[in-house]
Amino acid sequence: MKTLILSLCLYYTAALLHEMAHAMVAIWCSVRVKGVRFRWGSLAIVREAGGPVANLSISLAGPALSLLIAWLVWPYFDAFGWANLCVGICNLLPIRGSDGERAIACMEAMGWVRRSRRIDPRLRWLRARGYSDIDLALLTVAEDRSKA
Repeated sequence: MKTLILSLCLYYTAALLHEMAHAMVAIWCSVRVKGVRFRWGSLAIVREAGGPVANLSISLAGPALSLLIAWLVWPYFDAFGWANLCVGICNLLPIRGSDGERAIACMEAMGWVRRSRRIDPRLRWLRARGYSDIDLALLTVAEDRSKA
């Protein structure tokens, strides 16, 4: 039980620092932060939309701080290092609602990345179940590789 409580404390501390980084960069970019909310067992900031460059900076600030903290504290407190590493990497994954997906959308808006909007008709039912464009593109690429 003590291990579970310690793990939860480490995770929520890492998540709070992650969200504070988002909020600090948002304030620095003159984007109004409305608050922090508890969502899906984690924390998230609520803010106004900014431009693509500001949104990219804000999206990458949290994972960058989490990975920096993991690197800095690892030799002294590896459990907190693990917590920050997990928070940082999981938020960089391009899944729906993550910092990674928002960062890719910002890079696309700036013309740095080009995503195909064409969806394989056989995968439309996945879109209806909440899969993002990135998820569908990865499934299409995996299917193309299996045919080769």
